[in-house]
Amino acid sequence: MPNLNLLQKTQIVTLLEEGWSIRALAQRFEVNKSTILRVKRKWQQERDVQRKNGCGRKRVTTPEDDENLIQFLRNNPFESVVTAINRTNFPGHVRTARNRVRQDSEMRNRVAAEKPFLTADNKNQRIGLEFLPRDLNFWETVIFTDEKVFQSSYNCCVRVYRPPNSRYNEAYTSKSRKSGRF
Repeated sequence: MPNLNLLQKTQIVTLLEEGWSIRALAQRFEVNKSTILRVKRKWQQERDVQRKNGCGRKRVTTPEDDENLIQFLRNNPFESVVTAINRTNFPGHVRTARNRVRQDSEMRNRVAAEKPFLTADNKNQRIGLEFLPRDLNFWETVIFTDEKVFQSSYNCCVRVYRPPNSRYNEAYTSKSRKSGRF
């Protein structure tokens, strides 16, 4: 449930004075009825709906701690947050660290794209330049097939911290070394 900002709180007070019900306001602002009652009570007692300075929970981390954590994950995108906490001496909890990465950077934890490990010779062979200059009649006689390979060993997905739109960037892909036959 999102926190109400100052504009929303003033709108609630205005609508209450116009005669709106608490239930209707709760539905309109998508909050609990108790939230509307709390705003109403604060307005009646203090004639103000702003938060007091210094209220709320104190931050466990400093901006330097947050930046060290984010920088570690930028340099080591395949490491987990738990490893980053241990290596950077981050003072907060794992959830705090994940929230800081999510809020203070563009990086997100995603499943790494898997690409086969290719040597330079493999890459040159895959280009297949010898087929490109053929005309359209040649391609009408070509049959493309696909085969499915099953594997009985355990493979889990590899996770990576990466910025948006960089799924196939070489730095964020997992290289698989498979023979191709099982």
